[in-house]
Amino acid sequence: MREFYAFCIQDRLGEFVVIKQSCRLGQQFYIDAWAAIEQHRLTWFENHQGHLRTQLYSGIQYAHNAGDVNAESIGQRYILPSSFTAGPHYMMQHYKDAIAICCVLGPPDFFVTFTCNPSWPEITNELLPSQCSEDRPDLIARVFRIKL
Repeated sequence: MREFYAFCIQDRLGEFVVIKQSCRLGQQFYIDAWAAIEQHRLTWFENHQGHLRTQLYSGIQYAHNAGDVNAESIGQRYILPSSFTAGPHYMMQHYKDAIAICCVLGPPDFFVTFTCNPSWPEITNELLPSQCSEDRPDLIARVFRIKL
């Protein structure tokens, strides 16, 4: 599904990609496509709990650690792996990695942020005459990653 949507928004020579020229409507398409992809991933996790080795988690202990101490609220649970970026295992894994780095190297000395200027020539050269930089978040993200 992700590959199909990536194909739909890809630049191709000699073809007119309507989605990229649609401004706000194109952004709504991007959001709807992302939501459909995430829903598909969640459905896969729900249907393939046996493949994820979820039997390793103790149901009662896991529920207690999650803060569910009322037995009435414990029902059918689905375990999300740490590869799912919005799940609690993903967040806990990155938290533990950050704490381990701080234990070895000490707390960070600097907090550095990177920003993207929508007036960069790499961005403005690729815009169509009727477009502004806020109409092409995909272009801004690509240029930002290249410069980063």
